[in-house]
Amino acid sequence: MNNILRQTLRNMRQQPLLTGLTIAGTALAICLIMIVMMTREVQLIDYGNEPNRSRTLYVRHLHIRTGNGGDNYGWINMTTVNGVLSKVKSTERTTFYSQYATSLDMYAPGRENVSLGAKAVNADFFKVFPLSFIEGQPFTEEECQSNAPIALLSQSACRKVFGQQTDLRGKTFMIANHEYRVAGVVEDVSPMLQSAYAEVWVPMSIMPGVRHPLVATDLNPEYNVNVALMAKSRADFPAIRSEVGRLVAAYNQTIDSDSIDLMEQPDDQETYVNHTWSNEGPDMKAIHQRYLLIFVILLIVPAINIASMTQSRMRQRRQEIGLRRAFGATRSTILWQTFAESLLQTLAAGLLGLVLSFAICYFAADFVFAQEWGSYDNIKFTLDASILFSPELYGWALLFCLLLNVLSSIVPAWRASRTNIVEALK
Repeated sequence: MNNILRQTLRNMRQQPLLTGLTIAGTALAICLIMIVMMTREVQLIDYGNEPNRSRTLYVRHLHIRTGNGGDNYGWINMTTVNGVLSKVKSTERTTFYSQYATSLDMYAPGRENVSLGAKAVNADFFKVFPLSFIEGQPFTEEECQSNAPIALLSQSACRKVFGQQTDLRGKTFMIANHEYRVAGVVEDVSPMLQSAYAEVWVPMSIMPGVRHPLVATDLNPEYNVNVALMAKSRADFPAIRSEVGRLVAAYNQTIDSDSIDLMEQPDDQETYVNHTWSNEGPDMKAIHQRYLLIFVILLIVPAINIASMTQSRMRQRRQEIGLRRAFGATRSTILWQTFAESLLQTLAAGLLGLVLSFAICYFAADFVFAQEWGSYDNIKFTLDASILFSPELYGWALLFCLLLNVLSSIVPAWRASRTNIVEALK
């Protein structure tokens, strides 16, 4: 075995260009696959301030059938929250919050005006999307029901508004010309966490008749609501969906002419992030097929070039294989050495591709994981190790590349080893 390994390393050093191109091509394929997967995983897996994604269902779109036969599509509103979703009993927690972190003007006395992303939330928001508190504590149920003029600020928001990020509890500042008091300071939330992300959080009431101070802004909770239904486990999803269906049917019996339809919601995390349009749900089968096609293309295109280079290298070594056969090398020894060479090249390429994908995602995170919503200037895109590395995907990509490299080299080597020694030496 040691002789085979030494011979393999010697052969790789004798053809540095072809060996380097083979390793680089395989590494690039693995790197691209890992990056594509990371951009998908960042939206789906449990991590950071959204550790309960895998057991949470979401509702954000609403279809209203009017009495005159019309159809209205849009976001969930407070009327539907009060009439239906706040009554769901089969969840562990139900939270209501603003659809997006709305950019609003804010300033502290004596300081310049800044624009920050604000989100209105209820008390259970912090149970579903836990924030890391530096000062203060989450809003209480009473504070949310009364729309108390208090706010939680991220560290970066504190620096922008007050010029400091500690000892701020009780200080006041203005949000859209309404005075708010700082109730606490939390660590910055990554913009990749769409549900949890904001720079400023304020209470939201679902009490009928309780008007939100910022109702005249785009933050208006009356028509800008997301609902997250956190289950005890994924096994409870069917029961929650069934209960929501019953509540919708019961609610429709109480209204005169219009009726509402949640269009197969609540959605799980994967469906939720792909549910772009309010008038139709995502075609998840087509989305999965598209990802599969991307992976196949990313593997096949460089694989064809790698296979061509590998076969060319093996044809050039035909005389070498014939000479080794003349000196007593067996076919199995030659094939084992060829396999070892492909294995070493693939492992080296796999490691290089993984390191390269880590480097790209770390140094170009704001580009790779760019979001089309929110205000997140000067906020670091924090990365979780579980996002950067998917052992299952990495293993399959590595196995595919190994299989391709082995077939591209074993077949020519096998043919050369079966060729008449005199012919192989010509």
